[in-house]
Amino acid sequence: MPSPELQALYNKYHGVLKPMIAEYESRNEDFVTPLLEDLPDMFDHVALYENTLDKSHIAGAMKHLDNAIDAVRTCLLGSMMEDVEKFRSRFPEEVLMAIKEGHFYGKFISLETKVRECKDSDPERAYDILKEMEGMMMSVHGASLSMGLLFDNRLIVIGKWVITILIALIVNWIILKLI
Repeated sequence: MPSPELQALYNKYHGVLKPMIAEYESRNEDFVTPLLEDLPDMFDHVALYENTLDKSHIAGAMKHLDNAIDAVRTCLLGSMMEDVEKFRSRFPEEVLMAIKEGHFYGKFISLETKVRECKDSDPERAYDILKEMEGMMMSVHGASLSMGLLFDNRLIVIGKWVITILIALIVNWIILKLI
């Protein structure tokens, strides 16, 4: 059990940082390498405090913890934005606009704009908005996938039609040359 002076630090470490690390690692199957700088320093300050009882080490540990949280949050926001961009690039705009009679796409674009506006100034708000967008993407995934497949099928049908016409024209041209 940590000393009462370190309790706030450990609460923040377990309640804020560790869940963010777990989320990042589950999304990316990778470790947040910027943590390799701040976490050892944080624990060094904790050890120094426990040996000296100098409270300045608690402040130093908290500073490194805050830096680690900022680093993970930055990496996590980048990863979440990549997911949004992959979702948008996966389907043509017409498909996304057709979902929920256009209401989905309008809200989605509005939220994406808000994220870009507040990503640097209010990363916690950006995270909350990205979580909302993630929920939206999951709620319409089946619809967007089926509409995207239907769109693809139309393109495939048109492509086959064009190829068939081209083959017919080439065969007719060859036949006319042989006659």
